[in-house]
Amino acid sequence: MKKMKHISLLLATLVCTLGFTACDNNEDTSFSMQDGPLEIRATIAGGADTRATVDGDWTVGDEVALWVQDGNGAEGIYRCQVTDNLRTLISNYYWPNKNVPLNIQAVYPYRAVTESSTNLSKISWSVQKEQNENDGYEKSDFLCSEQRLNVNYGVYTALSFYHQTAKIVVNIKKEGLPTSINAEPGDIALTIGGDNGLALNGTFTPPETISSDGWLGTWTLGNTTGRIKPHLATNTVTGCIASYEALVIPQDVEAGTKLLTFTATKNGTPYGPFYYTLDNNITWNSGYVYTYDITIFHYGLEVQVSEGISWENGTGGSGSVELPV
Repeated sequence: MKKMKHISLLLATLVCTLGFTACDNNEDTSFSMQDGPLEIRATIAGGADTRATVDGDWTVGDEVALWVQDGNGAEGIYRCQVTDNLRTLISNYYWPNKNVPLNIQAVYPYRAVTESSTNLSKISWSVQKEQNENDGYEKSDFLCSEQRLNVNYGVYTALSFYHQTAKIVVNIKKEGLPTSINAEPGDIALTIGGDNGLALNGTFTPPETISSDGWLGTWTLGNTTGRIKPHLATNTVTGCIASYEALVIPQDVEAGTKLLTFTATKNGTPYGPFYYTLDNNITWNSGYVYTYDITIFHYGLEVQVSEGISWENGTGGSGSVELPV
């Protein structure tokens, strides 16, 4: 079971000082600059294990897009960047009036929004086809926070972020193939998606209310399709020679689709390809992990499919963890 990357952000204010190198200095002039910028202090709740980085931690330079709307209805998108202590993100938003509350929401990464955006509506997002190479897996991750209304100046309010993609996990069991075949590149090759591929992009609308699964938005699928080469996971499930993972746009997949395609080699001798073909229509939902345990024999596959498990499951509930000031 994979846990959700559940991030609690503490919003604070601080006295305006010179030389904030972690911020973009192009402030929106529709807001007057008073009292100093919004500061976000971030921690990970629930021992989560995926987000922007494979090891599940913040990286210096990670950027969050923060939507802020003031009491007069003026709104804008502001950049928050992780500083070198990996807990603090400083925004380029300045409180216009400390007596007027704000409405806020955020997405990760910042590059999901366009430079001209003033809100988070209808965000275009794509997952990578080559998630097995370079940072293709990391670049596919996309999160959105809950929406908070009437945030007051000087009050510490937690924001929790939720995965908006679905996650596919494929575990290759040790039994079946010759023992000399292992998880090294070239020994086992795996792709996800049938002859027509999967939807790789879509338009995302952020959530305005919480559901039973958390703060999850809605998707409209785009026209870009392809087969995904998944990332080789750092941690392999016990009894398996390899575990693969991929982030996908939430979508329906039709029965008859050759969902998983494997090839394997032993001492240069190829085996396969082997296919896992869907017997029934399936739906991959936002914020869920779908696990396929595969045994590969010389003659074909045996597949055990686990029911989708929410990333939120196992993190102690959907509430936020507040840090001491």
